[in-house]
Amino acid sequence: MTSRELEIFHAIMSSRSLTEAAASLGISQPALSKALKRLEDRLRMPLFRRIKGRLHPTLEAENLFPESARLMQEIARFGRSATELRDGEAGLLRIAASASLGISVVPLAVAEFARAFPKVKIVSHFVPATTAAELVVGNHVDVGLCLSPVSNPGSVTQSLATVPMVCAIHPDHPLAASPAIRPRDLMGERLISFSSGTYFGQLLDDAFAKDGMERHTAIELITAIQAPALVLQGAGVALVDRYMEGSGFPGIVWRPFVPQVLLPVNVITSTMRPTSRLANRFLERLTAALEAHRVRQAGGPAHPGTGTSSRGRA
Repeated sequence: MTSRELEIFHAIMSSRSLTEAAASLGISQPALSKALKRLEDRLRMPLFRRIKGRLHPTLEAENLFPESARLMQEIARFGRSATELRDGEAGLLRIAASASLGISVVPLAVAEFARAFPKVKIVSHFVPATTAAELVVGNHVDVGLCLSPVSNPGSVTQSLATVPMVCAIHPDHPLAASPAIRPRDLMGERLISFSSGTYFGQLLDDAFAKDGMERHTAIELITAIQAPALVLQGAGVALVDRYMEGSGFPGIVWRPFVPQVLLPVNVITSTMRPTSRLANRFLERLTAALEAHRVRQAGGPAHPGTGTSSRGRA
């Protein structure tokens, strides 16, 4: 039985009239009678009998009717789902983001996206940049977001913005009174930062070298999300990206680092399949969130954060 034959059978059973069924299907009554005859021939059994000019379903037709009703509902549901997917109103969005993006601009973009597309399920991961690229290539996520270049066959990286590195300082530390922090200011301090073998570490090494200094790290970070807690515990001062100001740790003083070190905000997508409509709509909102963050931070140095204002600036 084809879907059209199912529709014909269901229409006749629902109306118990060839005239009404033909009208609901948008065909003539003779055409409907022929279609019904073909269906009965295909099934090799009668479905209706005419008794005193009225159409009566057979016992077999009565038994098939509940199943036809269920199938018609499934077909209608399938059609609605297809329309929602086409229009980007439903489906699944999968994101993999580095930690500092995941606690700052990504939540803003996700919240805007969720309000616009409440039927879409969102799955979000916090992962390193290389893992984000692997997840994209393996079709485990739709987009990856990170603050470092990524080279992975099967993926392409696009930079949406840049973010500077800043210094996170305990409020009781003498450096908290400085308007900006230079490499020479950190000599003799316990520095919380990234290994020289990382992209972030190499950029910082270059910045220190420009100031005639050599960088020495007391506590090496795997991810920047550890830094605020370490700073508040008095473990040292940290050099991290500015998105960490939205980490929600009250009391930390944030100061610009000079010379400026800029990190790219990169989007990772697959070269093996097109970016989904939902992913593109999410990226539109991410771009807006990045711009809003840039505007809020423009025109002045990073400043002391509180639990509320830090999250607001993120």
